[in-house]
Amino acid sequence: MVKSKRGMPPPMTRREFERNVGLSMEDFSRKIDSGDHKLIANVMWSTGKHLKKLRSLPNGRLELGSIDEMLRLHANSLNWMSMMPIPRQIKKYPTKDKG
Repeated sequence: MVKSKRGMPPPMTRREFERNVGLSMEDFSRKIDSGDHKLIANVMWSTGKHLKKLRSLPNGRLELGSIDEMLRLHANSLNWMSMMPIPRQIKKYPTKDKG
């Protein structure tokens, strides 16, 4: 994938886009499996309702018309974040105790 100077690069092929949506489904499953009730409530509100509308074609491909803007943005953002470098550790400086 060619690095964009303007931020998040869009997927170049349908295959890349379907992979990004797959990342979104995996992220959803991981959060549901975590057992954290607050996280589950958040992911059901933010991503679950969009994944629920997702349909597939008889040949197993995703129906692109069933992917709304929020799911598209979430899927492409997850892909973009996976390509970002790991942040460096921030050194913690000792603080002077008042006392």
